[in-house]
Amino acid sequence: GADSGAAGSDTAAKAVQFQADKRSPVRRRADEVAEDSATALAEAIEDGYGHASPLDMTVNIGSEYGRHRSVVIVEAAAIKLRNMLRKNARGRFGSTPVSV
Repeated sequence: GADSGAAGSDTAAKAVQFQADKRSPVRRRADEVAEDSATALAEAIEDGYGHASPLDMTVNIGSEYGRHRSVVIVEAAAIKLRNMLRKNARGRFGSTPVSV
């Protein structure tokens, strides 16, 4: 009984890992850029940026992936970051309104 439950959860964990690995390298990189940008933005808000002290961010994506893929990464990262800002999951960005 107990072994079958552990085996089932192990299989489920492998299935989830496989699903995550199905994303393209470009999509994975875009997700990383969005997450890093969201973290930097949350830290800036904690440090006092907001209404009286607006924040401008510039994120540079190198040409490691080539010009076209870099543009795709920027577009995908922007979409993911915008969705993260709109959802404000777990109050990550505090009560500071974020214009997207």
